[in-house]
This record gives sequence, structure tokens and C-alpha cells, in this order.
Amino acid sequence: PEYQMVDLPAEFPNPLKILLLASDTPPHISFVDNEVLAIKDRLEKISRELEIPIQVTALLSHNADYQTVTNLLETSDFDFIHYAGHYGAAENQNYLYFRKNSGQNSQVEAMSLEYFLALTNGNLRFLYINGCKSFADFSQLNKILFESSTKKLLAESGLNFIGNMFNADDHGAANFAADFYWHLFSNKFRAATAMYQTRLQWSQKSLYREGGYY
Repeated sequence: PEYQMVDLPAEFPNPLKILLLASDTPPHISFVDNEVLAIKDRLEKISRELEIPIQVTALLSHNADYQTVTNLLETSDFDFIHYAGHYGAAENQNYLYFRKNSGQNSQVEAMSLEYFLALTNGNLRFLYINGCKSFADFSQLNKILFESSTKKLLAESGLNFIGNMFNADDHGAANFAADFYWHLFSNKFRAATAMYQTRLQWSQKSLYREGGYY
């Protein structure tokens, strides 16, 4: 993944509040709900084994419509957000995509990253985006992170940001994220160290290859 890393405070609010968002909008992404459920299970295991109070809110695709997400971000103070779904850029803006209504055939509504972050009231410290294949395209990611207003937005926020740089297999991307969270919490929130250790772990297992995860 490409990332912007700032080591997090050793002490977080008790409990640490984490939002997991799955958004399966057209064209269909088959694994996003499973990804969120798998990461939820891993975070709950981390909480038990490392004795770190973690409160996980998991919103699956059938509930993650635009208004529900907006209301949740406005009324809750999350420390971490993990998003699995479509992500794209247009006209110097970057977007996450949600269903306009909760129905399966609902229209899709785009939420700008700037608005998404504004809804968190400046409390968010970590954003992990497992985006679609268009986001994972290297030139697209460069456009999103380094040739747009997002670069300034992320730099000014002091936010830790991770986005997949290569086209990743769905299962691999989810497992990589789950392993990263394990290293992050077991290393007292030293984010760059956690990313290094996760990459090293995958390299040693021969699971990490240039061009994606396997």
C-alpha cells in the first residue's frame, strides 16, 4: 500500500472507537462485506489478547447508504475508519461511493473525501481505504494523493492514510489489512513500524509480489 504515516499517541481514548465500512456499489464488489467481518473478528481478537479496549462498529453494504453514513460520522467520534468499496477521482476531488438508499437497486451517490473527513470533526486519526481496481492503478493513486487537493488535505490533518497501490486480490487485501492492524496494536501504535513489519511478514511468507497480493 501507499501511505502517509505519523506515529499515533501511545494512549488512546478508552475505548478506542473503530468504524468498518463496507460499500458494495455497482459495479459489484463481491468481497467487501466479508472483508469487514474478517477485520472485525481480528480486531476483537486483538482487543482480547492485548487487553486493549476496542469498540468496533461494522456497517455492511445493505446498511451503508449515504445518509446513514453521514449521520453516523456526524454523531460519533471515531479514532479509526476502514473503508472497503469503490473509490475514485474527478475534477481534483476524490470520492467514496455509497448507495443513495438502502435498497439493493438504489442509485449511487458520491461523497467527497474532503466532506467525509469534515464529518469526523477532526477526531479521526487513521483512515485505511481498500479501494477498487481503478483506485489501485498506480497512475490513479498518484493522481489522487500527489496531484490533487487531497495531498494538502491529508498533510494538514496529520491523518494516517493507507491506500492500496497495486491491483490486489480481494482476499489478500483484506488479510494484509488484518495483519497490519495486529502489528499496529502490538507495537503501541507505531504506524510506520507496523507497515514495515507487515510487509516483511508477507515477503517472508512469499505472499507479497510486485503487482499485488496473493
